[in-house]
Amino acid sequence: TSSATVVVNITTAPNAGTGSTIMICKVDDSFDLTSRLGGTTDTNGTWSPMLTSGNNIFDPAVDDAGVYTYTVAATSPCSTDAVSQIDVMIEDTPAPTVTIASLNLCASDRPMVMDLDAAVNGTMITWYDSIDASIPLADDTLLVDGTSYFATQTSSNGCESDIRVEVTANVAD
Repeated sequence: TSSATVVVNITTAPNAGTGSTIMICKVDDSFDLTSRLGGTTDTNGTWSPMLTSGNNIFDPAVDDAGVYTYTVAATSPCSTDAVSQIDVMIEDTPAPTVTIASLNLCASDRPMVMDLDAAVNGTMITWYDSIDASIPLADDTLLVDGTSYFATQTSSNGCESDIRVEVTANVAD
């Protein structure tokens, strides 16, 4: 009798996932671009062009719109790299235009945030109490004399402008 032993090693082919087209806003937070690939993607790939972060993190404030290619190198004996692409589109909504930088209002009218809209041209205006506030003011918030308020504009796609314009409310009797 004779016997033989055969060892079979199976190398899994690389998987770069499936590509897509994504629309993001200029003011969106950074995110892992690999998470936007479909399927069960290998995490050891590289992006081209290289992202500003140097890894998989896409930052709409600094990375450009365009086609990003994700490549997972093949491991021998496999010889074909896996490649997938994401077309990133970034919407940069313009700020509203200030028509009246210092708005004069009458205290007896109980002016509110919604009254500030008269000072800007734009659609879907959101008001904040500071240039870097993250919580918008309610329309029925009473205005304070001599206070600056900051407006953004939101597009029909839901993207808010990254630039805020300032309007000062002068509330007098």
